[in-house]
Amino acid sequence: MNANLEPNPVTNEFLSVIVPAYNERDCVASLVKAAHAALQTIAPSFEIVIVDDGSTDGTTEIADTLAAELPSVRTIHQPNRGMGNAILTGLREVRGELVTFMPADGQFAPADIAVYLRKIQDADVVVGRRQNRRGVSLYRRVVSRIFMLAVRLMFHLPVRDVNWVHLYRRQVLAGLQIQSQGVFFLGEIVVRTHHAGFRIVDVPVGFLSRAGGQAKNCRPKVILQTVREMFRVWRECRKQA
Repeated sequence: MNANLEPNPVTNEFLSVIVPAYNERDCVASLVKAAHAALQTIAPSFEIVIVDDGSTDGTTEIADTLAAELPSVRTIHQPNRGMGNAILTGLREVRGELVTFMPADGQFAPADIAVYLRKIQDADVVVGRRQNRRGVSLYRRVVSRIFMLAVRLMFHLPVRDVNWVHLYRRQVLAGLQIQSQGVFFLGEIVVRTHHAGFRIVDVPVGFLSRAGGQAKNCRPKVILQTVREMFRVWRECRKQA
């Protein structure tokens, strides 16, 4: 461990961090290195699992280099199947009692995971609520607001943002049958854990400007897939009610 770091662990439970990455060569190295440094101080027992989702821009090679250089970092490679599937792949492979993920684009500050770790002591799921969304285009802001409003109205959730970083107790995820593969993957997890009666809380956390690369979640094809997945889950919930 770096002698300059002063450990101040928030938890002694083993923490697994999934980093889904698709064509994020400009961002993934800085994010993983920052996460590795931060986790040494707040969660001494941890692993970082990079899920390379069929990248073609050099992200694959960068991820393998990080795994070779940094202890507790490993890489999983798969064909491009979308962020939801990449996280699901990571969930099947992680070993931690607590599980979270961090986007490879650098818009989440790894040190903020300490806020989640404090909240998880009295909850089963902690959902981040993005603050100060700097650098986000008007189009993406409008799409995001419509999406969040639709999710809240359709599923009556106790949180205001489902598409940011989450922290889970691993046993919460064990019995869930998550089918969404795209953007609504995270929303489906929150919906199903809420309906299963698990304790869910949200916390305000920062939102940083992209370190590089391009956002991929507001393309028309992605939006259409998200709408389809939302209505599928909504219909299933109505049948179970």
